[in-house]
Amino acid sequence: MTTDNEIKDSEQARRYFISMGCSHFNIDRKDKEICFIDIIYWLAIIGADVLIYMILGVFQMDYDDNYNSSKGEYWSLASMNKRQLTFYFALQLWNIINIIGLMFIGRKIYKRVKYVHIIS
Repeated sequence: MTTDNEIKDSEQARRYFISMGCSHFNIDRKDKEICFIDIIYWLAIIGADVLIYMILGVFQMDYDDNYNSSKGEYWSLASMNKRQLTFYFALQLWNIINIIGLMFIGRKIYKRVKYVHIIS
């Protein structure tokens, strides 16, 4: 038993999601418009990134609290225990991931600006 409001195939589902503002389902989108869902998506990614930096920063505070000058210079790897080293390298890895992400975003912006400049 079906009603008129049911989605019966994938094409109908795609059109429904496009009408609701879900631009990720609009494969044929030519003008690369920015929709509300895109803004929410990027704000969530930025918020998660900042949250991870905050968590890693809090765990790095353990080093400041328990630093012992007899083990080596301040911020030298020799003066850190295994847990502090783990969070130190996790922070450095997260920095590298963010640099790669910024390069990717920069490339996408460059391509979009180049595309708009060619059309106009």
